[in-house]
Amino acid sequence: MKYQTVLGIDPGLSNTVWAIVKRNNTGQHAIIAYGCIQTDKKDTEQRRVHQIYCDIREVLQTYVPDLMAVERVFFNQNPTSCLSTAGVCYTCMLAAEQEKITTKVFTPQQVKAACGCGIRAGKEAVKVFVSKLTDTQIKNSHIADATTTAIAGLLKIRTYQENTQ
Repeated sequence: MKYQTVLGIDPGLSNTVWAIVKRNNTGQHAIIAYGCIQTDKKDTEQRRVHQIYCDIREVLQTYVPDLMAVERVFFNQNPTSCLSTAGVCYTCMLAAEQEKITTKVFTPQQVKAACGCGIRAGKEAVKVFVSKLTDTQIKNSHIADATTTAIAGLLKIRTYQENTQ
């Protein structure tokens, strides 16, 4: 049975969470691995971004996913957080480009819609839906976000392949 693999990223300067999800031909999803890249707030922003870059490249080299899916996060109240998170998104995209892995960027609404939990679903609802989709009990909302982003990427791959056959 052929599997497709996606690395989902929930970006953040303090914590960048990732999840590797596989989907088989029958539509079952499985979480292969996940992790959190934590940076030290005492370090410079350059140092923190460099750590994220190196760690994401290592994940990409270890799991060699078919696609990397990144959630583009929008903040209404804190422009500084928005800018640093955008920087992390682009850092992850650069790492994927260097590993020759295609990246797709999704809004939080697209990610939630792809998993069938509704675009207004809260963090608890997302955890419940992702737990059902992967048959894995997920207790951390950041891991759930990274997993749903990977699933959105898997659905993007499937749609693309169906349209090109």
